[in-house]
Amino acid sequence: MAAVVVAEARNPLEAVLWVDALKAAGIRATSFERSVGPAMGGATALFASFPVLVPSDSIGAARSVIADIAGATRLSAYRDAGDARSRQTQAFGLVGAIVAFIIVAAVIARLLA
Repeated sequence: MAAVVVAEARNPLEAVLWVDALKAAGIRATSFERSVGPAMGGATALFASFPVLVPSDSIGAARSVIADIAGATRLSAYRDAGDARSRQTQAFGLVGAIVAFIIVAAVIARLLA
């Protein structure tokens, strides 16, 4: 089962609070620090965030638990993996089309010069 980010805490205490509340509700949850701090010897960085991860099949219940504790503004936007892959494919297609256009324009300019 894939893990998804349900919310991002601002500090480790908030993350632990949310993870404990999710576990009390019967939802497997974990968190980690997202910053350069762990790579720099474990110090918590000033602009660190702490994503809270839950199994994708528990996202609805987990969002409800965190919304009750911290409010809905703290929830992360939920993105379906299929939607994300579709947006990536579109972006790669657009970049490919731009590169192809530039190459064709350069070849035409070279032939006309």
